[in-house]
Amino acid sequence: MMPKKFSHRFAFHLFISLLLLGLLAQNVNAQIEYGKDVFHLLERESLKHQAKFHDSKQASAIDVHYYRCHWKINPEIKYIEGEVQISFIWTNSASTFDLDLSSALDVITVTHNSAPLNFIHANDRLRLIFDSVAEEGTLSSVSIKYQGTPVTTGFGSFVQYQTLSDGPIIWTLSQPFGAKDWWPCKQSLTDKADSIDIFIEHPSSYKAASNGLLQSLTEIEQWSVSHWKHRYPIATYLIAVAVAGYNVYADYLEREDAPPLEVLNYVFPSWEEYARANTPLTVEMIALFEELFGPYPFNSEKYGHAQFAWGGGMEHQTMSFMGDFDIFLNSHELAHQWFGNTVTCNSWNDIWINESLATFCTGLAFEFFRSEQEKLNWRKQYIDLTCLQDGGSVYVYNPVSTDQIFNFRLTYVKGAMVLNTLRYQLGDAVFFQALKNYMLDQRLRYGFAATDDIKRHFEETSNSLLDKFFDKWIYKEGYPVYEMFWFQQEDKTYLQINQQTSHPSVDFFELALPFTIVGENGQENKVRLKNDFNRQVFELDTDFPVQEILFDPEHLILAQHEIYKAAELSPFDLDFILYPNPARDFFFIKPNRDGAYIKKLDLIGLDGRLLQSYEGIKSQSQPLMINVESGFPAGVYMLRITSNAGTYIKKLVLGGK
Repeated sequence: MMPKKFSHRFAFHLFISLLLLGLLAQNVNAQIEYGKDVFHLLERESLKHQAKFHDSKQASAIDVHYYRCHWKINPEIKYIEGEVQISFIWTNSASTFDLDLSSALDVITVTHNSAPLNFIHANDRLRLIFDSVAEEGTLSSVSIKYQGTPVTTGFGSFVQYQTLSDGPIIWTLSQPFGAKDWWPCKQSLTDKADSIDIFIEHPSSYKAASNGLLQSLTEIEQWSVSHWKHRYPIATYLIAVAVAGYNVYADYLEREDAPPLEVLNYVFPSWEEYARANTPLTVEMIALFEELFGPYPFNSEKYGHAQFAWGGGMEHQTMSFMGDFDIFLNSHELAHQWFGNTVTCNSWNDIWINESLATFCTGLAFEFFRSEQEKLNWRKQYIDLTCLQDGGSVYVYNPVSTDQIFNFRLTYVKGAMVLNTLRYQLGDAVFFQALKNYMLDQRLRYGFAATDDIKRHFEETSNSLLDKFFDKWIYKEGYPVYEMFWFQQEDKTYLQINQQTSHPSVDFFELALPFTIVGENGQENKVRLKNDFNRQVFELDTDFPVQEILFDPEHLILAQHEIYKAAELSPFDLDFILYPNPARDFFFIKPNRDGAYIKKLDLIGLDGRLLQSYEGIKSQSQPLMINVESGFPAGVYMLRITSNAGTYIKKLVLGGK
């Protein structure tokens, strides 16, 4: 899913970033919603009243194999009449089991082997009561007839809407807890149906879109029945229908050794010209994702788009529901066909497996199909968005709250940039091979996975342990904040890397870091430095005068940083305490290690010019107060500390007079 979110008009991205800096800083847990060209922030709806996901002991008594669903839907009226046949195998010896179904809907009959079956329908549960205990492993089926007006919860699990120019529409969006709002099912992240048949009865003036392949369109007086068939395992929340006055067209991915793959598009008539200009890119992206992650997982059927009047998108299996057709939404929902649909997170705690990977793939779309600058802008914007707040984990510890499950900054953006960081650590060849191995793992394919499953594939492919990386980046909070100093001495350049972390749950992030050394005559030398501890100093060979050192110019690492040219460095960087910082007329400095004392302080400009010296001083345990001379403008300076253990540099920010 891509919730109501960034507008996908790339020209506005910098504007939106600035807007977010102001709005998200107010601690609003918001998502970004867009219209055609207008953006605003929307607070998430809460689903706490229905957030207990159904995977109870009663529900686990069966393994669902097949759903046959017949729904009568008129987009002009918010109402549903349905009959759902469920074929299943008993996994326990039992005489009852539960399905999920909103109490707002009326159950008319439940039958088993054509005979009425007793049931209790209360508290959004439908308990089916059999006359005798079924043996474990027995194949059985039930049929449920029901009707009513579905309640509106979450993201609008069953929505009737009147568009401005394209008439009425009804669509469904069940993620995460909304399937039960409009049909009886086993809402689960442990059990996929092996296949489904969906029959949608609707007025003949409309068209109905759903999962799989359209088998037939049967006319019954003023009504039509659209029959869609899907023959791949599917999670409950990925089953969906949309009925509207669509125009329909198709794009095709041509293949040398296989039949073309149809990309089927159901679009509002007023949007058709715009959609036709944008959906051909989907074909190119399928080819790219196949190369990187393996064959399109539903190759014998189709991929499709069905437009709906919502600000985001939803990756319903083989038929994504789309609020727009630009590169952001196209790439995100398409990537979900691999990450989320073929291999699905096995709990909402692990939703990052779905959403972070799909968001990362949006970055790949920019990398392969847009300019270099657009790619860099995308990465930088998502790093900046992550760093708007200090804390928050990618792993969801409280999946009862949809605010946390679909937290845009963490589940989508931070997770994507963590993957980008891991990509640099492992290298492209290993990183993408690990993802392909993960997608083709027969233990996971068309099933469910947890964080440990994808971690295992990264470890096996890279032949390395990634416990620390996943612990710090997925389960814990924050990101590294770097302060770096460098100076050149003859043909050697010295770079000191100081690291703090934005959140106390992590004390240090061990990372390989990318730098570009730029010479005065335009020379460039790219280096990769493994930063294993704080205040680490690197000696680099440089046979040209260095003008500047750039940290991560391609925005490969999730971090904040500042880098300064220094007068000199020392590897003996004792931990002195400097406060207040920023300072005005004075500051205090105090050694933070037994036996250390200060001999001399020098205030130095960023250009390396000595501005003020403080000599003849000696401070051990007591704070030393230093008065700052008048006339220094507000800005960043360097404080060179000469101590009994060596000389090193600290940043000092002066607030001006």
